[in-house]
Amino acid sequence: MKYRKYMEELKVSEWDSQYLNYKQGKKNIKLFCSSIPKPERTYAGKKPHLSSLLRSQTRAGFSEVPAQQEVNAAATPVPNSEDEEDIGPGNLRRTVTDNFNPGPLLKRLTGFSTKTKYSYQDSAQAQATAHGKFTIWLMSELTKIEGFYKKKEDEALKRFLALEEQLTIMQKRQAGKTYSMGIGSIEFSLRKRSPSGSEDESMYSMRPLETGGDRADYERADEKHRKPINRPTEQAVRGRLKYACIEYYRRLEFLRSYIVVNREAFRKITKKFDKVSGLQMSNMFMHKHITMSYFAGMENKLDRLINDTELLVAKCFYGSDRKLASTRLRTRGHKSLYHGAFLRSGVYLGAASVIGIYAVWEAVVRIMTGEDDDLTEKTKYVMQVWAGIALMLLQALLFAINLRVWAQNRINYAFIFEFDPRHNLNHRQFLEIPAFLTLAFVICFWFSIHDFWKNKLDMIHFPIIYLGFVGFLIFNPLRTYYGKARLYFIDTLRRVIMSGFCHVYFKDVWLGDMMTSQAYAFSKTYLFFCLYATAWDNPGTCSGSDKQLWGLIGGIPAFLRLVQCIRRYYDSGQWFPHLANAAKYSINVTYYVTLNLWRVDKENLLHRNIFMGVAIVASCINIFWDAVLDWSLMNPQASYRFLRNDLFFKSVIGYYLALILNPILRFSWVLYIVFAEHKKYEVLLGFGVATGEIFRRFIWCFLRMENEHRGHVESNCAYKDPKLPYQFSKDDEMKMSLITSHGESTEPLLTSPHDHAHGDEQVQTHQTSEPMNNDEETATLESTKTSIYYMGRKKSTMQRLGRALSTAHRKDYERKGDRRQSKFGDPDLDTDGGISITDSDEEED
Repeated sequence: MKYRKYMEELKVSEWDSQYLNYKQGKKNIKLFCSSIPKPERTYAGKKPHLSSLLRSQTRAGFSEVPAQQEVNAAATPVPNSEDEEDIGPGNLRRTVTDNFNPGPLLKRLTGFSTKTKYSYQDSAQAQATAHGKFTIWLMSELTKIEGFYKKKEDEALKRFLALEEQLTIMQKRQAGKTYSMGIGSIEFSLRKRSPSGSEDESMYSMRPLETGGDRADYERADEKHRKPINRPTEQAVRGRLKYACIEYYRRLEFLRSYIVVNREAFRKITKKFDKVSGLQMSNMFMHKHITMSYFAGMENKLDRLINDTELLVAKCFYGSDRKLASTRLRTRGHKSLYHGAFLRSGVYLGAASVIGIYAVWEAVVRIMTGEDDDLTEKTKYVMQVWAGIALMLLQALLFAINLRVWAQNRINYAFIFEFDPRHNLNHRQFLEIPAFLTLAFVICFWFSIHDFWKNKLDMIHFPIIYLGFVGFLIFNPLRTYYGKARLYFIDTLRRVIMSGFCHVYFKDVWLGDMMTSQAYAFSKTYLFFCLYATAWDNPGTCSGSDKQLWGLIGGIPAFLRLVQCIRRYYDSGQWFPHLANAAKYSINVTYYVTLNLWRVDKENLLHRNIFMGVAIVASCINIFWDAVLDWSLMNPQASYRFLRNDLFFKSVIGYYLALILNPILRFSWVLYIVFAEHKKYEVLLGFGVATGEIFRRFIWCFLRMENEHRGHVESNCAYKDPKLPYQFSKDDEMKMSLITSHGESTEPLLTSPHDHAHGDEQVQTHQTSEPMNNDEETATLESTKTSIYYMGRKKSTMQRLGRALSTAHRKDYERKGDRRQSKFGDPDLDTDGGISITDSDEEED
């Protein structure tokens, strides 16, 4: 495998632009070394292997002589045969006569050339020029990497301070004993007062160790800790802090991977330059610049941060067992490819295809022949019940394909959905769930149609049996059969159903959008309960054309999304896009109301015209919203016309197909108008339109997730910082922000004697500007505002509007500016200090 592909697999996808640009480096090598004479480009003194030369021969054989580039031919005189006798060993010029003409293979092995006349001086000058240009590019990449790493390391240090403070308060409230806490090389021993009044050794206390040198350990006295303004329960605090520590350790793993990948990339790209240019710069550059740099040298604090985090978590949660703590903290990637799950899925789907095709054929034959009127009528209605369930399974199967394509294109859907990286399923594991449910579905469907047990088990019982089996499989409390994934789904479904009473996360928005495509299945729930309420005595009485609630139930998912948008506006105070999105879903709800009114009385032209008007408006708004806001496409100035500049899927044609198919499927309701007189095929037409909506949503998922990932890449957001349980007053928050911004607390943290050995060099590298006084800070702020104002005025209104529309999708995920949090504290902690299931989901000890 080429290193560039290997590097792509190891990268943190959201930080892709902050890594060494290996692809551009290869292009630069080819460009910079193009002026070096080919005989001097001897692959750093190593001749190519004979087999590689034989493989590189053309079909014409050895008779074809490769063209040679003349380098400085005009500057180098061509000697005659008499001048050759005067050439001494010390002369810098070297010539090759035209009398001897070796074959191509020999010329490539020996470096002989009959046409190239050059001097060593010209070759050395070309090599020096290429070396200088390439070094400048390497240093620019190193500066970029250094700056990004320092920024992320500073954020990690500040987060460590916050976690340390929270854990200190937790231990203080649990133990009821004051103590001090040190960071760096630390030792833990908390003395907890026993009932008898003596002090027993407990699991957590920190005091600085003697490390030698002039280093002053960062130490917090007990009175220096801020006082929280809330008192959440102990269980809530432990659950949230453990989750926060796991996410923080994941951030440190990303930083360590960032160091390793970039260091290896520098080594590989310099080796490649040595190979092409004939120079030996790799070892010198790595030793002089990379080894002595901050991010890849001994000065960075990442190793000590990882060490102290493991010690801290071990003492707080795992009884000083550091091995257990590090095991629980580390992200266990998918070491297995899960071929077994994929094989089982193939078996399930293969068997389901055969049985399903036969069952559908048998049902169609029964309906077409119509031998028994009662049985035929029951078959028609039971087919409608099964059709609603089939669309749900179809969407789940298509979602497995979404997962596969996202993973193949390095779109981090697990982070966007807030999956636990230790337990999330890959596409092969997920596929096994809908595949197994599909097999059970077609078996029950076949039993229902074929009527194996006449007068004992009627066809109407099998939908109940299947739904009961699925309900038990999903909602059973046992941890078997992907228990963590089932718990995640149940909690997300609960949050969607309770829209308006809890915060809205991106996963809630996503599931709500999926449910809006299941309007057909929701509408069949009324038919389901009506049929079983009447014991199937007269199925015709449950016909949708006679009931007002038939179509209204299909608008429930759109109503839930409407409530979610209102709640997002209430929490964030941002009218755009949340109120605009709420208006869109209110039109969708109106669409289902008018469709139901027209279906009840199709002879009423007024109802039909109202439905057509609402449907046209809803379709146009939805098409615009999909293309511009959800996908951030339709940019006429992009490098790909009417798309955008950065595309994560390799096939550009797929984007254009999506832009074409989406409007077509959005206007599929036109078929209701065209075939309004064909009542015989009304049910089949509704199922066909619903199936088209499922495939439209399937296409929508690809680009919506890609666009969300694009926003994370632009902001370099690869991890999240969960909210911490203890909260402080605004004055304490401002004091802490001033301390961390001026480096008064982060500078002593995790310092080492090696930091002081660099003297002035250390100061030049890491020292920030002195804090400004109030007047200077105010003047700087005003000048910055003024410059930003005039820069904004230079941009056209269309550019600002386009920017606002293309970035509006991110507000479904961002959670800053929460008005409710500022008024009532952390909304995820209830009045008793409880915590939501998504935040307290701990790994079992």
